[in-house]
Amino acid sequence: MFTKFVVSMNHSQGVGKKQSFSTTARATHSLGDVDTLSNIPKFLAARNEIQGDPRFRIGVNEFNQICAKHGITADEASEFLRALSDATVVATFKCAKDHVYLQPEKLAAASSHILDASGEGQQRAIEEKQAKIKEYQTELDSLQVTMNQIVQKSERSANFKVWGLAAAMFTQVSLVARLTWWELSWDIMEPVTYILTYSTSILTILYFGATRRDYTYETFWERLAHKKRDKLIKRSGFDLPRYEHLKSEIKKLNDEISQLTGVYGLPPHVNTADLKVPKN
Repeated sequence: MFTKFVVSMNHSQGVGKKQSFSTTARATHSLGDVDTLSNIPKFLAARNEIQGDPRFRIGVNEFNQICAKHGITADEASEFLRALSDATVVATFKCAKDHVYLQPEKLAAASSHILDASGEGQQRAIEEKQAKIKEYQTELDSLQVTMNQIVQKSERSANFKVWGLAAAMFTQVSLVARLTWWELSWDIMEPVTYILTYSTSILTILYFGATRRDYTYETFWERLAHKKRDKLIKRSGFDLPRYEHLKSEIKKLNDEISQLTGVYGLPPHVNTADLKVPKN
């Protein structure tokens, strides 16, 4: 038997109010339930005609005309419609008061599909996203191998340049010491060391002006590695936009799966232990 819907009308009818399929006003004197009415020939004939109608819905006026054709008065038709709605032979709505729905079982099936009462739609959506993640991850893995090689080469290049700079500074210190204590004197080398120190400050300001980043050993090393990486990517023809797109799509899909399986993502009766969600 089709279960009677009760729908919360928080927006159109006001918060806290509820609406059922049956919206026809009850008569002062009830004629009885649909089984009782079906024992009366005119009501039985009207019911058979209504249930034999293949249409999804009809207008209330047409329903009244069918009833009148079988000798049912307007007041009796109203009570008859209430009884049919209570028995879920037909369905009525306050928000669609001009129509009578003749196939409530189809309404139930459609509502169940939309609400995903069984959780099958939820599970299917998760499985589709998992399949996409697997497809993207396979392509990303092949690109990741090349990217790892490029990153390793760029880091080795940055390390080599930093150690080369350290060697140059050590050579400078050694040369200044040699000239100060053996070849010349401090009176001559003092202005030379001042100029060298001041030149270092100038180079630091120029570095900030070119990069808009403070000069630290860490940021300097990162810039060297980044510039070398860009050169290697361009030289090797590596598809960087595709690589970044795949990473972004995988993260997006994982976030969507997390939302679907979150606290408010699944109906309470769905067992989340049955859902296979890949780990990030």
